[in-house]
Amino acid sequence: MERRGFLKLAAGAASLLLAACGGSPQPSGAPASSAPPAIPAAKPSGAASAAASVAAPKPASASSAASALSSAAAASPSTAAAKQADVAILNGAIDIEHQAIWTYNAAGGAKLLQKPVLDVALLFKSQHEQHRDALSDAVVKLGGKPSQAKDKYDLPDLKTQNDVLAFALKLEDIAAKAYVDAVGKLNDRALASSAASVGTVEGEHAAILREALGQAPVPAAFA
Repeated sequence: MERRGFLKLAAGAASLLLAACGGSPQPSGAPASSAPPAIPAAKPSGAASAAASVAAPKPASASSAASALSSAAAASPSTAAAKQADVAILNGAIDIEHQAIWTYNAAGGAKLLQKPVLDVALLFKSQHEQHRDALSDAVVKLGGKPSQAKDKYDLPDLKTQNDVLAFALKLEDIAAKAYVDAVGKLNDRALASSAASVGTVEGEHAAILREALGQAPVPAAFA
């Protein structure tokens, strides 16, 4: 994909993504992630500076989406059994977020990503961390224990940047579909509505990755 086009796409999508899930510090009760090789936050230069500026946003107050998720969990009118079922669903989503975070870190540590793709990967990783934190906070407020990250996740043989993008796309598609499924299964409808906002962001991630791979960003009218 042409460099300038990717930067323009990433910058435009970032405004939508950040509006849906802004930066926030990790809440109490959220699990500590394992630490695979970290993506290097290299100093941006030239044409990549625009992407870098959105890829590493400064911490801000919790977004409306994250706050709504937390508030819905805290005020859930569900029975104890229903809350337990919702915890299991949310923990399944947390597992997916853990894997996405680990994968972006591992890919960056292997130095397979080049600017401006690296900058966009940093942005996506930070948003998966925000999803994990908001979901973990919701689980705690429902009386549960958030799912913990594994020390290591299985990866295919990643040799090129496109290999990384293709695998990341697979994970983002799985995440988006998991949130759609969760919306129909969560007992608390306010919680389901808030979780849907996270699924929207995962779909945005997938569309950008498809574009980067030279595919149609939205290949069909129905998933």
